[in-house]
Amino acid sequence: MFKFLQRLFEGEHTSEAGFSSALIDAAIERAVDGTDPRLRIVSGYQKRLRGPVTRSVAHVFELVDSLAQPVLANRETWSADSRLSALFTSADRMLDSFAADAALRAARQDERTLVGLLASGWSLKRTLGVDVLDGESRRDVKQTILNFEERRLLEVTNDLSETLHGLRQRAFDDILGYVLILLQDRDDTVTSLTGERKLLNRRLELLKQGGWGFGSASQPANLEEVEEQLQALDEQLASLGGTEQTLDAHLEIIVDVLSRPHDVVSLENREVHMDHLHILRDADNSRARSIDFQLFHRTRGFSAVVLPVQIEPGTLPERDLFKAAVRYLR
Repeated sequence: MFKFLQRLFEGEHTSEAGFSSALIDAAIERAVDGTDPRLRIVSGYQKRLRGPVTRSVAHVFELVDSLAQPVLANRETWSADSRLSALFTSADRMLDSFAADAALRAARQDERTLVGLLASGWSLKRTLGVDVLDGESRRDVKQTILNFEERRLLEVTNDLSETLHGLRQRAFDDILGYVLILLQDRDDTVTSLTGERKLLNRRLELLKQGGWGFGSASQPANLEEVEEQLQALDEQLASLGGTEQTLDAHLEIIVDVLSRPHDVVSLENREVHMDHLHILRDADNSRARSIDFQLFHRTRGFSAVVLPVQIEPGTLPERDLFKAAVRYLR
């Protein structure tokens, strides 16, 4: 049975010899639990998955270790750090966002400093606007505006190492999420007739509700309830059985995806040149400021700007929804 609270990466799992057998064994079982638990009846599934799972585990360690160092997010650093001032239009909005974040409120037990990953969706909007060209004001100039939306905090804790453990698990789960998408895509008449595809789709929806991966809710739904629904769904899936051909095909998909994790989840360092209105500019434009962002990508999933942050609870405002809404609308 899939357990959301079961942590793969807690404790010491690496040495000069590589990853511990216990970690790889647990990751293999999570890969099966997270995709198609019926694979356990396939002879030698653990042996076939060991190499690919090891590659995926190594990749998520490398990816998370490549994240920027956490930045202290407060009024002073909002002004000084171009990433924070790009993601939030004011220090007040940044602090209001943190104070309202469900993951932060769940993790906050006292006034100790919290650490987590700030993730923000982003999009490019192409429009026509007023601009100054060759010293003259002109209308209907083509412009590209960088927008940020749906900011949220992930893996908020009092301990950076614990946060990093959680982020590694989210990255690993994102790889499994892509596997589930491919399992649903299989052109298999038997799969379609038995309703297997519908069950696999529902499985992915439930896993997202439980906080699976980087793109899920920062504070998941009732985990016990989601796990119960997953168990019931797995029982339905098991009742369908599964032909040897179907299960072998599913195992091959998992082996293939886990063997090339860098094609599924990645971290990109991107330098952006934009002005205070978030209009993208050439690097030599006098109004442009250079900002170094990190972007987390998942194939056929999503892309988000990510930034590790430290937050001092004592600097956050008391939650006043009316005042926050008024400030937001200004």
